[in-house]
Amino acid sequence: MWNYRIKEEPLPVELEKEYGPELDATGKLPAVESGSTIVDVLDAYDVVFQSFKETCQTLKDEELDKIIPYNDHTATIGWGIWHMADHSRYHQAHVVLMRKWFRQRQ
Repeated sequence: MWNYRIKEEPLPVELEKEYGPELDATGKLPAVESGSTIVDVLDAYDVVFQSFKETCQTLKDEELDKIIPYNDHTATIGWGIWHMADHSRYHQAHVVLMRKWFRQRQ
């Protein structure tokens, strides 16, 4: 979504069909489809992240302060990039904690 927010373009329908909606019918993050392997999920993530990197590499410093729509609000492009990095860091902390718990069980 951020890739297309930055480009100020709607998310292409074919991408939503391929990767699923941002939220499911109950307003929650959708689950990974049954039958998907970790390799499938990581490969899809790599494709999406590479596209995001390519979009960011086209930006000029002064564009980071540009205000763009963000859900029912607005945000700067720079904040959006920071938000994605911070969100990834947050989930990395979850992974580290889960690994610790897993090792403690053994």
